[in-house]
Amino acid sequence: MVIEPMDPADALSEEDQRAEGAEDEEIIKYSQELRLFNSSDYFGKSKGLTMSYDKNMRIKFYKAPAGSDQPVEELELLDTFELSDLKEQFAMELKAAEERIEREKEKAKKKAEKKKNETENSTDEDKKDDKKDAEEIDSTSDKLEKPKLKLSVLLSRSGYIQLKTAQIGVMPLSTSPLRKSSQLSSDQIQQAKKRLKWYSKRDEDKIKTDIARNDFESMIYKMREWLREDDNADFVEESVREERIEKLAEMEDWLYEDGADANYTVY
Repeated sequence: MVIEPMDPADALSEEDQRAEGAEDEEIIKYSQELRLFNSSDYFGKSKGLTMSYDKNMRIKFYKAPAGSDQPVEELELLDTFELSDLKEQFAMELKAAEERIEREKEKAKKKAEKKKNETENSTDEDKKDDKKDAEEIDSTSDKLEKPKLKLSVLLSRSGYIQLKTAQIGVMPLSTSPLRKSSQLSSDQIQQAKKRLKWYSKRDEDKIKTDIARNDFESMIYKMREWLREDDNADFVEESVREERIEKLAEMEDWLYEDGADANYTVY
C-alpha cells in the first residue's frame, strides 16, 4: 500500500514541519509504503491502520511477487482510492476537540471560583489547593490530542483488496475508487447498460415470438386435422368445412412467407 497527498504541495518534509513548530511526536510522514498482506495470508483477512494525517490522501494498492524487491513503479497496480474530504473532516474534528478543551477549562475555572468564594478564611493548605487548581486549568490546553485517521483494509474472500472503512475520529470519510484507464467511464457505463437492456428486451421478445409462432402453427395443424376427421362431419357443414380448410391453408402459407418474421403480438 502506498499513501501520498493528493496535492503534492501538501507533502511537507520533516524539516518544513519542524520549521512550522511541530514537535517530533507531531511529525507526519505524508508519503509511505507499507506491506499489508503476504501470500500466506487467508482471504477475508483485514488490517486496521491508525495514523496522523491531515491532508487529502491517495491510496494505491499494488501486487508484488513473493520475495520481490521491485520498485513500486514496476508492480501491478490493483486499485486506487482517494479521500478527498479528509482535510476538511480533520479540521472539523480538531475544532471540535479545541472547543471541548475550552469548555473543560471554563468549567474548571467556574469550579475554582466557586470553591474560592465558599472559603471565607483561606489557610495555607487552601492556597496550595487553589494554586494546584490554577495549574490544572493552565495545563488543560496542553491536553489537546489531534484526531487520528483510521483505515480498515480487507483482503476479500474473492482475493481483491478493498478499502473497507476510513474515518477521522467518529466521522466516516468518502472513499472514491479511481477509474483505471482500462475501465469504462461513467458515460460508457450508461451506454453499456442501455445496450444490455436492449439486448435483454430483444432476447425476451425472441422467446415470446418463438412460443407464439409454434402455438399458431400447432393450432393450424390441429384445426385442419379435426375438420378432416369423419367423426366430426356432423358438426360442420361441408361448405363451411372446405372454407375453413382453405382459410387454414392461407394461414400456413402466410406463416412461411410474409409472416415468417412477424412479432409475437401479430401471431
